[in-house]
Amino acid sequence: AECLVAIEDGAPVTDLAEVLRPAIDERILPAVRAIHGAPDALVADALVRWYDAGDGGETAVQKALPPHYDVSALATVILPLNPRDCEGGLYIQHGAGVSTRVRADAMAPGDAVLHAYDAMHGVRVTEGVRLSLVLWFTADRGSLREKTAPWVARAARERQSVHAAFLHGMNCAYGLYGEAKDAAAADEYWGWAGRRGHALSLYCHAMLLMKGVDAGGDARAGPDARRQQQRIVGLLRRSATAGLDMAQHEMGTL
Repeated sequence: AECLVAIEDGAPVTDLAEVLRPAIDERILPAVRAIHGAPDALVADALVRWYDAGDGGETAVQKALPPHYDVSALATVILPLNPRDCEGGLYIQHGAGVSTRVRADAMAPGDAVLHAYDAMHGVRVTEGVRLSLVLWFTADRGSLREKTAPWVARAARERQSVHAAFLHGMNCAYGLYGEAKDAAAADEYWGWAGRRGHALSLYCHAMLLMKGVDAGGDARAGPDARRQQQRIVGLLRRSATAGLDMAQHEMGTL
């Protein structure tokens, strides 16, 4: 999608930031702080983004944003600027497959959608042009400066949701957002979320275990390795059955 950046890393970068400042300070920021119980929350990034269903040519503006988590943001606020001028828009995807997508756009001018970091979401425009203002909020200046996401770690440790556990597992596996690389922690959190049916956690857990088997050298032929391989296949099968396309592809290669 094309975009016009207003705020980046907490600092204004274009005149659009000053245009938005009254609405942010008087309406949007107080709501985010109240809803999330985060009195020191502030805008980390803000931009206007547009999608064009177009004709699909090389110069066409992107018409979709794949499902993802805003893991680096405590909260995200999306204000559609022309909600009645396009078909499609923002959706929340609560499961592994496209059949679990639910349209989530605000439809009246001035309305907004606020979602937390653990809501998997995306955009798909099937007709027309979609314009929206998007703002990402961090918990305080420390997390902004250090580029950390302590809200993810806290929610994962408290076992608040499978999404938080999955994201914290990712951060531990790859050393993201201030977390040290820790394969054992990734194994723990992906295992917990996977046992509760989270398809992405099942898949990532299988890939993590597969790396261990592949690194096992001659031990790959032993009984322990065979049991681990059976476990990997079981995780992939559960993820594929839940509808995750990556797991379905991996099962097709076994």
